Amino acid sequence: MTKSAGPFILGYEDHANAFPREEPMSEPRQALAMRNAVDYAVVGDNILDIADFAIEKYEFTSGTTLSDEAREEVVEQVRDALWEMVKAFRSRRKEWRKKLFDAADQVVVDCVKDA
Repeated sequence: MTKSAGPFILGYEDHANAFPREEPMSEPRQALAMRNAVDYAVVGDNILDIADFAIEKYEFTSGTTLSDEAREEVVEQVRDALWEMVKAFRSRRKEWRKKLFDAADQVVVDCVKDA
């Protein structure tokens, strides 16, 4: 999916192996579980690119140019804000994965008990 913003283009990639897993998973299940995942490693590696894009977009749409000092400050602020988001996403992913496994465990217990 690509979105155009003036002369800039923002792209998004969806990777099948987005989350490193502690436990092995069979290939078909892995593809199913990971197909809509955001690759946080890629996001982390590209935070500075995202900051540069946001600055260039701001400069283009506002018709101004930031000084080198202002640009450095904005890059730091964007980096910090995006890393906080990445950490929050990772935390929620762990919480939801635990909930999924807990729910599956309970369904198995209930089904075996009823059998």
